[in-house]
Amino acid sequence: MPFKVHDGKKITDNKVMGGLERFAQLLYYAFKDHPTITIVPYEITKETRESGRALIQMAGGANTDAGKLIQFGDEPSGAFDLILSNYEEETYTTRLIEATKLPVVWIYHTAYDGTFGRVKSIRLFKKFTDMDGHLYFVSEHQKRIYDVESVRLMEHPVEKIKGFVNPAHCTGDEFVSNKFNYDVSTIARTSYMKDPFYVHRQLDSVNSVHTSVVVTTGGHHLESGKEKKYYEENLKYNETTAPRTTFRDLPYIDGIKTMANTKVFISTWPLETWGITSLESLSHGVPTILLTDSTGTHASEGIAADSSHIRLIPKTAPAADLELAIAELTAYTPEKRQEIALATQAKHSKQAFIDMYTKVFNDAVAAKKSKI
Repeated sequence: MPFKVHDGKKITDNKVMGGLERFAQLLYYAFKDHPTITIVPYEITKETRESGRALIQMAGGANTDAGKLIQFGDEPSGAFDLILSNYEEETYTTRLIEATKLPVVWIYHTAYDGTFGRVKSIRLFKKFTDMDGHLYFVSEHQKRIYDVESVRLMEHPVEKIKGFVNPAHCTGDEFVSNKFNYDVSTIARTSYMKDPFYVHRQLDSVNSVHTSVVVTTGGHHLESGKEKKYYEENLKYNETTAPRTTFRDLPYIDGIKTMANTKVFISTWPLETWGITSLESLSHGVPTILLTDSTGTHASEGIAADSSHIRLIPKTAPAADLELAIAELTAYTPEKRQEIALATQAKHSKQAFIDMYTKVFNDAVAAKKSKI
């Protein structure tokens, strides 16, 4: 499993950059003691990526005996059965198939944002699946959006996908808190698209009595001008005290504890493709508000075990609507929060996650053997 190292954070780091990195971490640990399947992370540093040697190193790592690089086009030595990729470049998809001759599973996590990169992905879907690559999306909500754009660009919806997979599971360490340090929380990286500071802005705009906490990243990883601008504009929210509290670069577990000790969680990105943070909030019994686009739908609806556990609000709705939803959900009893947690944990157990990916891996290996 190729794993891009960002800001020096390896797959085992206690600080997690985002949902994709959290998925890779969960998958790695879920199969750590599995009797027949081993996930081997292949960490790709920024220097390797910039040098253009990522592909040759990955191919060599997948096809070596005692670390010896093979030549491109050689048949694999049998060191590994398949490659699992979470990235949308050709280097990590079609070119891996060409370079290794191994089956490649590609899990597509990315939301459609209208940029050229997503247009390239739509074209890459066809090339990848035509090469017998195994393509999975993380939700039907995500694929519906890509189908619309694929019809526009390719005159057909996205074809030959193998199915849908969940990018997270409950860990078994979840707890339900009745000690509340804040009324409202959100967790997201500092990004104008994710927009975690929406929560502070909206509550400030109506002088809300509700306290809020934002758990986010710092600015050291930012690259685009838009991201830097968003970061700088929200440095005013730098207090670690109420009513508008911000924590940057917390270890993962501290972020979870902060969220669990709030009455309501808000998922601020309408284009979410699944929503690991929503799973984390609901599995800790925290009722959750999902901000939607004009469709009034959100991918994380499918995570909830019951519709009463969530509220859907357009992101463009007045702050008064947000306050009303917060008031409704903060009134939930300890018993209701316990119900939310237990139902979510039952729906998204670790064993169900392992079973799902065991089938994904076995299907890919069996298909390759069948073709041979």
